[in-house]
Amino acid sequence: ASVPKIVEALAERFGLAVVSNTHQPGLVTDQLAAMGIADRFEAVITSVELGRRKPHPIIYAEALTRLGITAANAVFVGDTYLPDYTGPQALGITAYLIDPGQQHDLPAEQRLRSLADLPERLGVGTPAGDHSAPRLGHRG
Repeated sequence: ASVPKIVEALAERFGLAVVSNTHQPGLVTDQLAAMGIADRFEAVITSVELGRRKPHPIIYAEALTRLGITAANAVFVGDTYLPDYTGPQALGITAYLIDPGQQHDLPAEQRLRSLADLPERLGVGTPAGDHSAPRLGHRG
C-alpha cells in the first residue's frame, strides 16, 4: 500500500501528527501537501519551530499536547533509533521502529519492515465487531 493510503486508513481511526527534525520551515507541510495528505494530520511539529531536535522530550510533549492525548495513549513511528524509538519510549510512548534490516536490538513486536506493517499492528482493518484493537489516540 502507498503511504497516502496507509495515512488515510490510520486517520479514519486515530489522530495523527508528524514530528520531524528539520532546518527548513515549511518543508514538512509542503511534502505532506504534495502527497495530498496534509489535511489528515492534526499537527505538524518541527525542530525548527520548537528550537529543539528529537530526542529532546519537549518535541514529543508538544505532539501529545496538540493531539490532546497522554503518552500512554500515543504511538510513535519512525526510522531512526535514538530520535524515533528511544526518545519517545523515555516518555512512556509506545514506539515502533521501521528497521527492515534488523539493525537495532528491539523487541520483534516493535519492529516494522515498512510503514505498511503499522495498520495491522494497530488493529486497523480488523473485522467489524472485533474490539481487541488498540484504541491509541482513537477518534471515538
